[in-house]
Amino acid sequence: MAAGALELGRELGDQHRVAVLHTNLADLLHADGQRDAPMTHLKEAARRFASVDVGDATRPETWTLVEW
Repeated sequence: MAAGALELGRELGDQHRVAVLHTNLADLLHADGQRDAPMTHLKEAARRFASVDVGDATRPETWTLVEW
């Protein structure tokens, strides 16, 4: 299901939501005790957040960091 949500976000060109999904996946994988996969998702999230156009109609407040 997560892969489908990521793909749909990519198809729609919604960098912000895809970044949020990567962040949420990282949190879930970390909670599952994984180490490498969460970092991969966090790096992808950071890359996508950096590419979000601040003049866009997205809502950046939907992204929050979770303390591990």
